[in-house]
Amino acid sequence: MPVHIAIGDKGCQRANELRAVAIIVDALRASATLSALMALGVEEVWVVAEVAEAWRLKREMPDALLVGERKKRESARL
Repeated sequence: MPVHIAIGDKGCQRANELRAVAIIVDALRASATLSALMALGVEEVWVVAEVAEAWRLKREMPDALLVGERKKRESARL
């Protein structure tokens, strides 16, 4: 099984090009949150870098659960 190591956006883009599985190594808090969401049956997660982008997506998908973290503070809007 080939293994490719890439960092950041380029790594995600490469996994997408190869139609491969991407393994993300991140700060424990974000990785644990994503793992827990998947274990609970979440089928899709959209990760964004900016708060404004998250709110734009929320307006497009009003039924989506918006969860975020900024400056070590976690928040959720249900």
